[in-house]
Amino acid sequence: MPLNDDYKREILQLWIVARYYFDKANEYYNQISETQLFLTTKEISEKFKIANKSEIRNEIVAMKDLILTSANFSSCSVRLYSIDEKQKSTSFKSYRDHIWISDNRIKNMRNCRCVETEYNREKGNLTHIVLRHMVAHSETENPNYKKAYNILYSDYMTYTIRFIKDKLSNIIVRIENDIDDVIKNIKDFSLCANHALHPMNG
Repeated sequence: MPLNDDYKREILQLWIVARYYFDKANEYYNQISETQLFLTTKEISEKFKIANKSEIRNEIVAMKDLILTSANFSSCSVRLYSIDEKQKSTSFKSYRDHIWISDNRIKNMRNCRCVETEYNREKGNLTHIVLRHMVAHSETENPNYKKAYNILYSDYMTYTIRFIKDKLSNIIVRIENDIDDVIKNIKDFSLCANHALHPMNG
């Protein structure tokens, strides 16, 4: 079935914004120290909390690029999630059918661990979906999905910024191939800091 113009416009706009945030995240990523690349989300949260409570200015400033990288990757993920949702991609359908399941459905299943098993099998493809849930605070947005949310949250706390970058890079390549016909006119362009489209350096 041919895609209508409004659908193509929405996908294209989401893609442009997703790529902008991804490129911006990489600018900050390149300023992060090697040690910080391997800190988990939980460790980053604890370090920042201690530094802020103790008013250790140097520690807070030293983590600035790390926080901004994470924020931009998360903003990118929100748009990638929306594209996958509209495209009804294989990964998104697996997440919706087997992972993002209500507490009542899990309770009625003979083996509720199958949700966690399915997540562990698919999680390499779901980084953008996990980040979207963290940004949306979906434990309050979807109070009937607490068990599913906790599976995502527990894994998220083990993420490192390097892991996020690597997984999002793969997801972007996959989505780019999925929507190739929609984005073909801008495929060789990248958003720079001045918000204009410029050819990507080869």
